[in-house]
Order: sequence, then structure tokens, then C-alpha cells
Amino acid sequence: MANDEGSANGVSQQQPGAHASMQPNVRPTSFLPPFNATYDGQEDWDCYVERFELFLTANGIEMKDCNDNKRVIAMFLHSLGPKYYAIVRNLVSPSKPTDKSYSDLKKALRGHLKSTPMVVAERRKFLRRDQHPGESTTDYVVQLKKLSLNCNYGDKLDENLRDRFISGLRNEATALKLMEKVSDKETFTFNQTVECLVT
Repeated sequence: MANDEGSANGVSQQQPGAHASMQPNVRPTSFLPPFNATYDGQEDWDCYVERFELFLTANGIEMKDCNDNKRVIAMFLHSLGPKYYAIVRNLVSPSKPTDKSYSDLKKALRGHLKSTPMVVAERRKFLRRDQHPGESTTDYVVQLKKLSLNCNYGDKLDENLRDRFISGLRNEATALKLMEKVSDKETFTFNQTVECLVT
């Protein structure tokens, strides 16, 4: 009688463990907004891929099962939005995007969006980056670190970050005090310099 009542109320009766076995097929909790890259780097491609893969994990899809999973490929292509779907469609032509593996699609788009940067151009952007009006010290630090990623400074990275940080500060008096500290102790690091202002 309990079974009949459950059917009448539209509640299906599942065997123990049935929910777990169906977990990979659960409907997505939501869809990511389309990938959006701009000249200023509104979103980095590698970061977007990481977010997409976290989205898959949150929906019960294991990464080891993704490469030839048609559902994952369809979700990935959908998440690109019209602009980048058209780009990937051209990149893999004459094949169809849906005929490619997940890793092939990622590789094709990464090659298009993440071409090897010109070091001198990256350094120019880094060296010209001053603290903006109203920008906090911590936000300024984050932006300098981001711009330094492709500058290829090697073991001189910390020194360049420190010097650019001081030179770009809007408060002249603060910059002069920090320069004095660095002059007194040449081993003063970038992190030590920042800590003088944020602690």
C-alpha cells in the first residue's frame, strides 16, 4: 500500500545506493557565464578553465572522465559563448568542435589566446604601472604581481617588484621613506616593503 501511495504522490521509490550511482548524471546547478577576454585581460583563459573544471567537480563529474565525455564537451562549448565558440569552430575546421576531445579544444583555444608574450612589451606595461587614484596598497600589489608574470626577470623579480612598487606610489612622502629604508638595507625585500604600509 506504501508503494501505491508513493506513486500517487509522484514520489519514485529508489533502492539504496541508486542516488549515488546516478550522481555523474546530475543536472548542472547553474551555468558559468560566457568566457570574456578583453585587451585588459578581464578574465585570464587559464583561470576560466580552472573555474570550468571546478564547476564540473561541483556537479559530480570527475576530471578523469572528461576528455571524451560528450556531455562535458557540450557544456564546455556552451560556456564559451557565441564569440569564442565561433573562434574554436574556425580553429578546428574542417572538423566539428563536437568531434574533438575536451583536451584538444582547450589546447586549440589556449594556443589562440595565450600566444607567447613579447618580454619587452610586458616589461613596458609593468614599468609604467603606477598606483591609481583611490587604489588600495593591496590592490596595487596584486596588479604589479600580475603584470610581472611575463617579464622574465628571473632572480631579479623581487628587486624589480620592490622598486616599481615604491616608484609607483601616489604618496610622495611615503615613497621617500621607503627609499630610505631600502638604501639603509639593500636586502630589503618586496614583501618587507609592502608590510611597512599594510601592517
